[in-house]
Amino acid sequence: HKNHFQNKMMKKYSLFVLILLFSLSAKAQNAEDQFGAWYMFYSTHKVNDKFSVKANTELRFYEVTNEVQQFLLQPIIDYKIAKNASISLGYTYFFNDTSYKNSDIENVTENRIFNDFYLKNSIGKLNFTHRYRLEHRFIKSDEKNKTKHWFRYRLGLSYPIAKNWSTYLNSETFLNLKNPVFSQNWLYTGFIYKLNSSLKLKFGYLKIIQSTKNFDRLQLALILNTDIRKW
Repeated sequence: HKNHFQNKMMKKYSLFVLILLFSLSAKAQNAEDQFGAWYMFYSTHKVNDKFSVKANTELRFYEVTNEVQQFLLQPIIDYKIAKNASISLGYTYFFNDTSYKNSDIENVTENRIFNDFYLKNSIGKLNFTHRYRLEHRFIKSDEKNKTKHWFRYRLGLSYPIAKNWSTYLNSETFLNLKNPVFSQNWLYTGFIYKLNSSLKLKFGYLKIIQSTKNFDRLQLALILNTDIRKW
């Protein structure tokens, strides 16, 4: 009976995620109309019971395998302040190629400093994560340099659907600390497969909603978690 119930739940959640994937991408062709892709590598290395270091990188394409749009490199130090809470200090190097088949348009580089506050809780097998981020962006372009300050809130839900499988649904809102306040919202969903005790594979769909345009992106990530004390 337990296995039958788990199989039913797996089918229901898988069907829900697949329907959401296809319904969100139904409108996905200029730069914002292309169905692009983000290829990502995330790693977390536990130093002790309190501290962890993270190293993330992302390569983002306007199209699935063509026209590089953005590159991101991100080291982070994380400190666990309670069983279900942690704080982080991080830096991001961000390169943005805004040209998309037009070499006359400038490139933009950013240096970002951010602070995170994480909270986790669960209801049964349904897991919740809350990430609050204060981000300072120092932007350099051919025209001028400028600074932006953002507040970001991400709500994440995940649910196990089989032995090594889980599904997730995240929503992240970006707010400027000056007008206009709303910048964008990211809605993303998909599946995570546990390869072994250290490696996970994540694949899904991202919908970026901005005030003037939207983007549709495939996401594929390799996630590595280690304990330095066991190296």
